[in-house]
Amino acid sequence: MTGSADAEPGTMSGTDRTGGSRLASFGSFVPAIDSTTCLLARAAFATCRACADACPTGALTAGPDALTIEASRCLGCGLCVPACPEAAIASPLRFDLTIRGSKALFLACAASAVHDGDRAHAVAGAIPCLHMLGLRDLAAIHNQGAELVVACCGDCSSCLELRGPRLADTASLFATLLGARGITALRFEFVDQERFLQLRQQALPPGDTRVLARRAFLRMFSPPAMAKAEAGRDAFGIVLTAPDNVTAFRPSIDGRKCSGCDACIHACPHGALRLEHRDPGGEPTRAYAITPSACTNCGLCRDICTENAITIAKAGRPQQFEIPLVAVRCEQCGVPGHIPAMQPPQPRCRVCARLDGRQRLFQVQD
Repeated sequence: MTGSADAEPGTMSGTDRTGGSRLASFGSFVPAIDSTTCLLARAAFATCRACADACPTGALTAGPDALTIEASRCLGCGLCVPACPEAAIASPLRFDLTIRGSKALFLACAASAVHDGDRAHAVAGAIPCLHMLGLRDLAAIHNQGAELVVACCGDCSSCLELRGPRLADTASLFATLLGARGITALRFEFVDQERFLQLRQQALPPGDTRVLARRAFLRMFSPPAMAKAEAGRDAFGIVLTAPDNVTAFRPSIDGRKCSGCDACIHACPHGALRLEHRDPGGEPTRAYAITPSACTNCGLCRDICTENAITIAKAGRPQQFEIPLVAVRCEQCGVPGHIPAMQPPQPRCRVCARLDGRQRLFQVQD
């Protein structure tokens, strides 16, 4: 992973980078990518370019085996953060801005112009772009006890070319996931600048104006950290209440196409796809176990599957949780294996079937 930030945060003007965008007035937060988590560094066969597709300026380039950052083109908008399925670009925000006792979080984007007169200070809760918040961020906010998010958004059409989901869309998905699990939803109010300041002032203790100097604002951003999944929560940190909860993503295997090679099992970094050995008291059996709540839509299973047997659907109630397997042994090479039970018995393994008897497998040693 490459990229550098030579300029001090806040020193580059909007004209230098955005042709007048107000986003740059809050400084530069060049993303730091965790190379141990990024899919491109983890697997040579990975085709992920989610962050590069989300970047409005082309500052991120997804190469065959690395992600390159051109720091001079980076706005610090943070739109690459929610795009990454692996949280390799972790959010720099610490969501500790709830006003004590109110259980409300106030967030305003840079383009909303919620600041004091000389633009050298930012109201606490200001972030570069509201749409930089993803499911993981909303889960973190909800898990910290917030019940309401009051958001003030500027005119996005005059600021950035938004290529990913808007906060309103992410909030709607989050509400769907919570509602389907019987959990009280996180409420959102999208308001204008005047209403934002009014509601915020009402929630503040007397005499507290909550205005941050620029350097204090920059200190609110912490180094990226990969959050680990917790027991009883899905891949995004949302509480699970039942095995068949509605999930953000739903991987499935087409048992008619699957060759039983186990490549997807080894590729999945979260255990959303697993090979289970079972002994119900009789003859041992095997099955591919599918845990949709663990899926982040990283796509490695699709990338490695040579049979195009894997699909990943978006939010909904999962319909597939396992693919029963049956043991087989190749009549040509004698290697044991397994295939989905719905398939008819195959006399040869997939390797021998592709050779079609025209070649023999052997090794010559000196």
